[in-house]
Amino acid sequence: MSFLEPAFVYFLLLFFPVYFLLNATRPASADPFVALASFLFAAWYYPPFAAIIVLQMLVIHGAHARRLGLPLAVTLVLLPLLVFKYSAFIASGFGVALPPLPLPLGISFYSFTAVAVLVEMYRSHDVDAAYGPTSSLKILTFWPHLASGPILRPKHLWQPYVPTRDRDLKLALVLVIFGLFKKVVVADGAGTVAGRALELGTANLSLLDVAYAAVAMSIQIYGDFSGYSDMALGFAILIGVRLPANFNYPYLADSMRDFWRRWHISLTTWFRDYVYVPLGGSRRGPLRTYGHVLIVFLISGLWHGAAMNFLLWGLLHGVLLVIENVTSFRSLPSAVRRTVVLPVIVASWLVFFLDTESLLALLDPALLGRAANPDAFGPSVLLFAGLVLIEHLLPPYRVDHEGFPTVTRLGVLATPVVLVATTLFWSEPLPFIYFAF
Repeated sequence: MSFLEPAFVYFLLLFFPVYFLLNATRPASADPFVALASFLFAAWYYPPFAAIIVLQMLVIHGAHARRLGLPLAVTLVLLPLLVFKYSAFIASGFGVALPPLPLPLGISFYSFTAVAVLVEMYRSHDVDAAYGPTSSLKILTFWPHLASGPILRPKHLWQPYVPTRDRDLKLALVLVIFGLFKKVVVADGAGTVAGRALELGTANLSLLDVAYAAVAMSIQIYGDFSGYSDMALGFAILIGVRLPANFNYPYLADSMRDFWRRWHISLTTWFRDYVYVPLGGSRRGPLRTYGHVLIVFLISGLWHGAAMNFLLWGLLHGVLLVIENVTSFRSLPSAVRRTVVLPVIVASWLVFFLDTESLLALLDPALLGRAANPDAFGPSVLLFAGLVLIEHLLPPYRVDHEGFPTVTRLGVLATPVVLVATTLFWSEPLPFIYFAF
């Protein structure tokens, strides 16, 4: 179920009154209710896919009872992801054409969450001891995060709810309203420009048109994904769950390393903890370290999609991080680094969005001589770029040293204005990009 579907409004109108009533009168029933409501939320998209979640729950239960070893348990929870998302891609490598399977909503997110649960269950006695009858159901299907993350850890949900009196309702309101604005005004508005460029094809665009398209793609994916994440964090606060921020104004980054500390933070930390460190991290010399970085980013690219452009995008970011490590780039003044890093990040989104044929068309020397295509309406993206710039420089919330969002006074004061602007300038809705992941 999408946050923008009419059915979601009915879900909210039913869920929160029941949840608050149970929380006030029968607190022990609140947790099972959240788990059951989340499971129904997951099943709404396509009920048969709920069987995947049941399978993963059984695997987690088996691991908790120590009837399954960790390697087997991790393999089993990742198996549906491999089948549904990568079977056609793997088969094509052997010259076999398979039709792509329909992708279960949120499978990349809750599958990685399941891996985190299993690993932490084996690593930590406290996590293992906190496991209860509804623990796996709640963390896998927790409805705010289900469709587009963030990727959860047991420490996020296997703990007592924050009491109602201590919940930061102002922060929740700021996160939900600003998140909605970023999605339906900023992301969908810029997405119209990006979509038009994709329709025309890079072979019919000028260099300036391509630059506008790259900016549009950068804004669309940021507004779309961070908007969803903000709303997810806001709804979680209303339920009494405190989740860390998934984005921290990434276009202010002054290095590629800094960018990945600010962008899709839950995925970055997941790869750090469950891939990079187990490979050996930076403990085995510089060459091995660089190899580990490239492996992590190749897998990260593949996580985003079973296509060559995602692999190239992941490899590109890995190579850029290695270049930073082997040069003195980080010794330059921060302002200088930002002027280099931001255009590189913006250009890299072309690799993310474009297929191989379209990317090759960008190498055509004729691109430099073409006049701007009047059908591309690229300059309109500058309006949305201005909105992102304002949000980055005048943030509605900040991320504290522990990684959690904290509301700013400006965010509270601007919320009514942003809500009005959202209703007035609601763009034609586009699907959430990360629903495809």
